[in-house]
Amino acid sequence: MGKIYLYQNKFDEAADALDSVITSNNYSLVENFADLFENDTTFDFQYNPTPTNDSPNNVDFDTDTIEIEDHILLTGKPVLYQSAAPLEGLISETTYYAIAVDYNHIQLAASHQDAIDNKPIDLTSGVASAHALYAQFENSQESVFEVQYSDLEGGSFGCFACVEGNIAVGFSGIRKYVGSPFSPRFESGYSFNVPTQESYDSYNELDTRRDTSILDIEKWVADWAALGITISYGKGYEHTGFFNRKYLPRKRDANIPDPNLTNPNNYRAIRYADVLLMAAEAHNKKSNPDPVTARYYLNQVRERAFGNSEFNVTSLSGEALNQTIFNERRLELMGEGHRFFDLVRTGQAKNFIPGFQEGKHELFPIPVVEIELSGNNWEQNPGY
Repeated sequence: MGKIYLYQNKFDEAADALDSVITSNNYSLVENFADLFENDTTFDFQYNPTPTNDSPNNVDFDTDTIEIEDHILLTGKPVLYQSAAPLEGLISETTYYAIAVDYNHIQLAASHQDAIDNKPIDLTSGVASAHALYAQFENSQESVFEVQYSDLEGGSFGCFACVEGNIAVGFSGIRKYVGSPFSPRFESGYSFNVPTQESYDSYNELDTRRDTSILDIEKWVADWAALGITISYGKGYEHTGFFNRKYLPRKRDANIPDPNLTNPNNYRAIRYADVLLMAAEAHNKKSNPDPVTARYYLNQVRERAFGNSEFNVTSLSGEALNQTIFNERRLELMGEGHRFFDLVRTGQAKNFIPGFQEGKHELFPIPVVEIELSGNNWEQNPGY
């Protein structure tokens, strides 16, 4: 209800409703922003004391490292360890914390702090066995409302209604993307809905959200080339050099039956960070404005983005604070489908969208066939 009240400009009611979500203690910010938009993943690996070409040794006891193909685990990411014959030093069905070594090796720590402090568990011995690490990225503690998608069954271009995957992901993907087996993460798509240079430049270079929200494809290719790994891609008709990294097709997806239509990436419709920013706006706009609470909510989001309080907002109020919160929503929610509606509800769409006509472009036209099916009892939206 808090979001509904906000869109109705009922800011007192919005503040109360959003506060109830915040004080419920059911949600919190994910510590690493980059963890928000990967797919849940199981990394299988094995240990064989006498490895062969067919059964490589993926555990190195000398360095306590575990090799996992195409890893996406940042240091501090919790992972559930599972094995019928656990490695010495580990317990099956127990959560550990990753320490990133390089692009396909990790170590494990007993606690999040141990991971941050680079204190890995000493892996001393094992028997030939299969092992798995399960990392959960979707439906996290930050997810207030998340739309579920599946890549295990779906439709085709002849039956969009049959699709159970996230169609938008394939359309946002990188056209003709090809990497080696060692270059993580993405699959190809159609290169639609691409960010602009201005969007990329709107971030402070110290803002950790920038490179998770927007993929600079030329930098991505160059970084992997420096490691001796070749990546190629094609250019779409509106190529900018940037892609919406939050919703790109990922490797390891089953994509049944069509890789461009049945991506499993869940849609994060409402995140806790969004709730904090909506609450900040409501408190600053309510009948008895409370900029102190508004700044407190806003700064929780900014501290996660920068990793410290150096960029906190400490003194703004009134319209200056409103615009700061509004701009923060753009940076935090870039590529998540909120910007157009924020522009419309605040009356700023004509200032940012070329050709936008007030009184018309707030709504889509109603398809003529739908009007006819209603017995011509529906009126077309204004301006069409």
